[in-house]
Amino acid sequence: MAEYVAINSRHGLFLKIPPGVYFEEAAQSQPTTEDLHMLEQGEITLGVPIVVLGTGPIAVTVVQGAKAAGASPLIVTRLSLDKDQPPLAKSLGADETIDVEKKDPVAKEKTMTGGLGAAKVFEVSGSHQAFQQGLEMLLKMGKLLTFGIYPEDISIDFSRKVVREMKVIRGVRRVRFGREQSLALYGLRSDQGRPFDHLSITPGASR
Repeated sequence: MAEYVAINSRHGLFLKIPPGVYFEEAAQSQPTTEDLHMLEQGEITLGVPIVVLGTGPIAVTVVQGAKAAGASPLIVTRLSLDKDQPPLAKSLGADETIDVEKKDPVAKEKTMTGGLGAAKVFEVSGSHQAFQQGLEMLLKMGKLLTFGIYPEDISIDFSRKVVREMKVIRGVRRVRFGREQSLALYGLRSDQGRPFDHLSITPGASR
């Protein structure tokens, strides 16, 4: 295997790592870019109910960003096998985590929102069932943002969607500008630590 590879810089595949950013952080710039884009599209405002479906790395970063934007309540769904994720999600701002294999997530979410539903639902699990649950969780004129990659086509009750004025948005962006934003964010330092400190990155080599 070659130690060095020549790449045409015009393709935008590689970016210069800013000073002070660890290699481990730079490796997270792509998923962080997706998170930031989803949050931008979500247009979260203070006090709106938000649901995040999933507890993977991208999902918990969305949780952190949604909380910072003022989401309330902030609800996260998970599977039983993700038993280690609830403490992490709650430490990043989740008000409630729901095990979808033990409780009806739609019923629980409706109870927490006074029967209204969520203004925005972020579907980050890639589950067909979660996608449908996300639609059920939305209030009228709500927005479902998806990141998950689904193994099969998904059908939507279009008449119901139109009546309730819901929006479904595919929230993926893999562009150079977005990754530059992410790298710049990781370069921030403060007395409170680094952005996205849930990644548990051990200080190592940096640029």
